[in-house]
Amino acid sequence: IWSPDGRYIYALNYDQPKTIRRWDSEGKKFTDLPVKGAENEYEYLQMISFSPNRKRAAILLDNFMKMLLVEVYEDHFQAVKTIPKDYSYVSESVWLDDNNLVFIGKKADSRGELWKINVSSEAVQKVGIPGLWLRDSVTLSPDRKAVIVCAMPDNEETKWSLWYYSFGAQHATRITNGLEDVSPSWKH
Repeated sequence: IWSPDGRYIYALNYDQPKTIRRWDSEGKKFTDLPVKGAENEYEYLQMISFSPNRKRAAILLDNFMKMLLVEVYEDHFQAVKTIPKDYSYVSESVWLDDNNLVFIGKKADSRGELWKINVSSEAVQKVGIPGLWLRDSVTLSPDRKAVIVCAMPDNEETKWSLWYYSFGAQHATRITNGLEDVSPSWKH
């Protein structure tokens, strides 16, 4: 993933599970940054998402039930807390602003939904996309007013495709009809 300021490229490395590798913007020089303060919470890190000001990040943990909220420093990441509470499944996240995170999660049932969490207060609100069952991937529009998600309609056979959803809209718009469309991205 690129840092919001475009200065660095970050990636997870399963050979060094308690670190995140950071490259310069040309992908040449790299530094391994330890994730400190929650070493017993996980074995591997799964996905990383940076706040717009790059001072915080949410890192999905290997049990896919929580994210590690960290503060970002030049030479390491410092764990602050794990979020959210009481989810049976959590996946990819994106930041609406420097304090609010949108993520895909499941409560007691098996249906993936879109949720928003205030990382300071830990208040969670269901954003929901009427009629859709979400999979693992979400990406935020550059203006932060819409998302693209991997989902399928409630009444359809398993056929995951990409959907565009503007926050507050009554419905989403299907943009692909393929199978297993995942990891969408926006071009600025």
